[in-house]
Amino acid sequence: MASSSLSPSTEVSPILNGKIYSNVRLSVLPGLCTDVILGQEFQQQHASTTLKYGGQLPRCVDQPL
Repeated sequence: MASSSLSPSTEVSPILNGKIYSNVRLSVLPGLCTDVILGQEFQQQHASTTLKYGGQLPRCVDQPL
């Protein structure tokens, strides 16, 4: 789990798939298990987010309860 209290944050304007995201808050945290963690504020701008990990198993699909 990441904690924003570990380092100062800054605002950046990344470009992803040709779209510019203005004033995205970014924190640099040492020793993470991944290069980038997309926060909820960023993810909530989209209907869905797909992450590709490159594993050998088929994709995991949510099943209704």
